[in-house]
Amino acid sequence: MNIRQEITDAVVKEIVGPCPNPIYLDSDTGEELLLSRVHGTPKSRYGAGMLYPQQTINLEPPPDSGAGTSVDGENEEEGNCQGDERNRNDSNTETGSSDEEPVGLANQYLPSAMGFTARFKRNDTNDEIFLNIKSAYYVPGPGQQHVRKVTTDSEIVNVLSKDGQPLLSDYWIRRPIELETIKLNINSLFQANNCSDERILKKDVNGNDWLKLQVFNRSSTDDERNGFYTFTFVLINAMGASTDDYITVNQILYQNELVLSTENESLIVPYREKNVLTDTEEEKELSLLYRKKRVFGIGHGAAVNWETCNDGSGAEKVRRIYTTVIPIYEMPQIAPSANVELSMLMLSDSGDWGDAKQSLFLMASEYEKWISDIELKSKDLPELENYRDAAKRNVEKCKTTLRRIKRGIELLDNASEDSNLVKCFRWMNQAMIWQQQRSKTKQRKWIRTGSGTNIKYLLEGIGGSDNKKFSTLQEFHDSSGSSGRWRPFQLAFILMNIESIIEPGSLERDIVDLIWFPTGGGKTEAYLGLTAFNIFFRRMKGKESFNWDLYGGTTVLMRYTLRLLTTQQYERAASLICACDLIRKENVIDLGDESISIGLWVGGASTPNKNTEARTKYKNLVWKDSEPYNFTVMKCPCCSSQIGKLDKASKSEKIKGLKVRDGRNGRVVFQCGNSECEYANEELPLTVVDDYIYENPPSLLLGTVDKFAMIPWNKDVGKIFGFRENEDVWTRILPPELIIQDELHLIAGPLGTVVGLYETMVQTLCNDYGLYEEPFLPNQDSEFNPPKIIASSATISRANEQVKSLYGTDKLHIFPSQGLEFGNTWFSEEKVIEKEYPGRMYLGILASGYPSAQTSIVRAYSTVLQKVKDLDNEESIDYYWTLLGYFNSIRELGGASSLVFGDIRERLGQIQNRELVNFKARRRLFDWRIEELTGRISSGEIPQVLKKLEEEFKRANNKALDICLATNMVATGVDISRLGLMFIHGQPKTTAEYIQASSRVGRKLPEGPGLIFTLYSPAKPRDKSQYEHFCGYHSRIYSNVEPTSVTPFSISVRERALHAIVIGMVRHFSKDNLRGSAGIHGVEFDDLTFKIKKILLERCGVVDLNEVENTGKLIDKIIMFWKRGFDYYGDAGNYRILQNDDFVPLMYANSSEVREDIVNEQRSLATPTSMRGVDTESVVSIYSIDDHNE
Repeated sequence: MNIRQEITDAVVKEIVGPCPNPIYLDSDTGEELLLSRVHGTPKSRYGAGMLYPQQTINLEPPPDSGAGTSVDGENEEEGNCQGDERNRNDSNTETGSSDEEPVGLANQYLPSAMGFTARFKRNDTNDEIFLNIKSAYYVPGPGQQHVRKVTTDSEIVNVLSKDGQPLLSDYWIRRPIELETIKLNINSLFQANNCSDERILKKDVNGNDWLKLQVFNRSSTDDERNGFYTFTFVLINAMGASTDDYITVNQILYQNELVLSTENESLIVPYREKNVLTDTEEEKELSLLYRKKRVFGIGHGAAVNWETCNDGSGAEKVRRIYTTVIPIYEMPQIAPSANVELSMLMLSDSGDWGDAKQSLFLMASEYEKWISDIELKSKDLPELENYRDAAKRNVEKCKTTLRRIKRGIELLDNASEDSNLVKCFRWMNQAMIWQQQRSKTKQRKWIRTGSGTNIKYLLEGIGGSDNKKFSTLQEFHDSSGSSGRWRPFQLAFILMNIESIIEPGSLERDIVDLIWFPTGGGKTEAYLGLTAFNIFFRRMKGKESFNWDLYGGTTVLMRYTLRLLTTQQYERAASLICACDLIRKENVIDLGDESISIGLWVGGASTPNKNTEARTKYKNLVWKDSEPYNFTVMKCPCCSSQIGKLDKASKSEKIKGLKVRDGRNGRVVFQCGNSECEYANEELPLTVVDDYIYENPPSLLLGTVDKFAMIPWNKDVGKIFGFRENEDVWTRILPPELIIQDELHLIAGPLGTVVGLYETMVQTLCNDYGLYEEPFLPNQDSEFNPPKIIASSATISRANEQVKSLYGTDKLHIFPSQGLEFGNTWFSEEKVIEKEYPGRMYLGILASGYPSAQTSIVRAYSTVLQKVKDLDNEESIDYYWTLLGYFNSIRELGGASSLVFGDIRERLGQIQNRELVNFKARRRLFDWRIEELTGRISSGEIPQVLKKLEEEFKRANNKALDICLATNMVATGVDISRLGLMFIHGQPKTTAEYIQASSRVGRKLPEGPGLIFTLYSPAKPRDKSQYEHFCGYHSRIYSNVEPTSVTPFSISVRERALHAIVIGMVRHFSKDNLRGSAGIHGVEFDDLTFKIKKILLERCGVVDLNEVENTGKLIDKIIMFWKRGFDYYGDAGNYRILQNDDFVPLMYANSSEVREDIVNEQRSLATPTSMRGVDTESVVSIYSIDDHNE
């Protein structure tokens, strides 16, 4: 039995039962005993899978229901529910109240019924089905049982009472209900329009009906027309509830299961799907891709699952369908294919260029063959008859992808080996294999040795070894079959974008290229490779033109939505940039003297934004042990040696890797303390302080989307977009050429709406108009080179609409292009689940029997934590040792956090005592091994928590975290391969979030496949619906991703932020005066606002034509307001407003404290400093009122 199975079995036994212990078994039957002093009552012991007595007692059967044959052998009065054909409709629901009764009982908080609805082929000659039913109840045992315990010597002995006598306890005995298989014939189940069939399965000792089966005919006229039946099968606890809880406990039915099977694999047919006539093209393509992923049942009060077989065409068929209290679905991997070996080493300077090109030709050739194959299938396969148009569209998209890949290869093939293009391509490959080796290396700690004046810090070896030096790239390449290799989709994506990078006027610059690939597939590698290629090629253009300055500055903007995601990706991208810079050093004649560098542009809570802040922070770190570290970088991107605070600091040394350069007021820089590092004696090309970014804009700027709200506030931001000041004269170099937006699906809703509006300004600032001296905006329509935009996502729906609203274009290409089946794109394939290709395993828990959701958390967490401790294989334990809890809100997390430090510890002890666990095998939770990743912790703490999550389990001196509680902060970007266990608390708001969150675990395959428990709330209808549809939902999960809404020119966001866009563009395109001062002098203001209004209205016309007129009117109002006369723009903290009552700037920050007159008299424009939310903040004023005036 595998580890995940052991954990899931433990959870099922804990929550559903039975959970027999060899010490507590009935001597006559071998069944489970539950002792009140040890286990509690059966009702309190278990929380799911029970059928409770009905809440109201109804001794008379419903007037339109009937009884069938008692399985106990007693004859009941015959009768059947008569259904009028006129009462049936096409909606899959029936009008009779009795028909709804079983489903209603299943929907109660304490359900009295459970079952499923399934669909069958009508008039099939082999129509026999078999129903097998399991159930159990508990009865009080005679007398009492001894309570046992385990001693420190591992002996099991009786517990003694205070007077020295054995401690005794009342107990219950489990009694399974033994039932024979029920045989039914589908075609003859209902006669004369009967709509229900009822069978009594079990009576109590008094002869009262207890367990019964009801079958309902829910066939619609549409079913009958198409030759189908739709039946609902329900198990019901027929007892009425008692006011005596002791009686009620004995009437509950436990561990219920209903299994339907047939020998005819064609009898059970897929559940009714929606009408495809009204589907959009995207929905029709999804129907094509998921046509073989069929749903065969809907649960009621329980989940439903089915065992599938294949009919030869790949379509699923079933012979068995059954209820399941804790549903389990193992989701197959969508894995990158390796149809062609693409060695980074061979494609670099270290390989033979001729052989390298052959590997590229082979990739294109094999992809072309695959396209030809699916094209034939799309025309000929009978199963695709209803999907021909969708299949044809997919084939055409694949051909477009192939054409662009071939174009990239053609450009490389036609160029000489010593051409700029080929050099850059090969350097890019060299940089990528170097960063792959270095970025995957875990942080190497500085270990304190010696004492007193002899204290020294020695660096750990690489990867836990004694090695102090990295292996050569050749050795790294040869170490495994995947090291130093491209996944074909990664290199193909780079090849298809080569033209748009090297030819600024290419029409492909207008295409937004979206990498769609499941989480963990390697999307980041693809756009990092393109980043390196773009940086190198821009430098080579500087050499060609003998103008290094023009082609310097920031080349690439890489944006993320969350600070955690930004922090993690910065560390990875920094390794690439160091590799690029080392290559530059070896090729200074080609690539220039200016360092290839990376900057992190985020809020002041994450890193110091000003040099003065950085210096103060550095000074405090040097002298104060308690000073928090918030320079983000935790390890050298070259050698992985620790940067930041030392774990065991001395009086003379508290930090490593930070230095102050250039004298008393110099910059704080990163400099590796490892003498073996390539950057041992010089500054690392990393920047995290805003002042340094503006002073020397980095080649790659990585930041959060929120930070771009600062564009209107700071004139120095313009330097990122190529504007330069030299002796009071402003000029311009090339602006950024490549914009990368990771996790595009997160740029949606209120955030996406604001980002979409700001994107007009960002893209305009990135346009290359060919004007490097003022005026920087052309006087009339002229050709310009826009930036290339690429995005990535693992979960997106209706991407065309989102991209149009965000980027003002309907030209979108999704890569890899889909084929005829979901996941099979030649670049990827859906793996058949087996030992070498395990999938993520999802489990659903809806424990309505527990008194609260907190009880579910306590029981489930405690069980899993202890079970992991029981496992023997140390390496396997590591993947499941750290429990990652995911919450939809801080409020819910806060409640669980208190449980972790209290109730869960207590419950762990109870389980260990109950199960007589040896003391050495008992799991213990320590406060220092419990963390959280939420907005409640400071940005400086985030990297430290991430490093703690990377700590592996060790039986001796274990430092691995026990529990980490998190919100959606971890839903994207956390890539820690050792994490394999997650609890999701309640169904997340969107399917995209659910996929992203659960994909944080199980990233190390096949060693540590993910195990995800979803704790559903019985009080939330949406949670219950997801639970009842669990297996069907997960089998087609990507088709359930909801479309997103982005409305950048809607009235709410226009009024909130349109003026910020106008101000930002005026300020940064100004030749001089309007950059530092809001005062209007001369004609430049009118000239700029005229051009900017035109740009904004053109964008609005593309995104939402209906809003053009209102947008134009608002722009005019903004311009008139500005012309009232302002000398200052304002500051993002409102500091001068608060310090000077006469200070009235053009803008004030609506997120900070401000004078009342500014707001009430509308003297300045309320302007965002963040892109979160679209609602205006409220201002609360507090007045003192004298008592006599009250």
